[in-house]
Amino acid sequence: MGIRDPTPKMLESAWKAQELGYAQVVLVGIKKEIDQIGTELEVVDTEEPEKTLTELMISRKVDAVIRGTARASGALVHLKEALGKKRICRLALLLTVDGTPFFLAPVGIDEGNTISDKLRMIKLGATI
Repeated sequence: MGIRDPTPKMLESAWKAQELGYAQVVLVGIKKEIDQIGTELEVVDTEEPEKTLTELMISRKVDAVIRGTARASGALVHLKEALGKKRICRLALLLTVDGTPFFLAPVGIDEGNTISDKLRMIKLGATI
């Protein structure tokens, strides 16, 4: 999970996610800032969480990445570069209050601007 400007609530939420068994959470950010608040979670120390998140994902050292408070623009730039892609499509899996899952797309303001982009996202999302 990418961390910039950590807060006690943020670190507590990450810890609860691990405690409840959702994931083995690893924080990716400036260790000194995270340690000032305190956590028992593993921390990958980096000044560039956006780049390090991509490196961890591409190397398959992690199964999934949560951008968290890392910068979206930087994370996307590094991800596209690492994958050798000009564009990527993002969709979010959400749950209603009664637990019904649904996808939300496009996620970013720079995605799904044309009908062909929207159709492409629908087709790619349908495979998931």
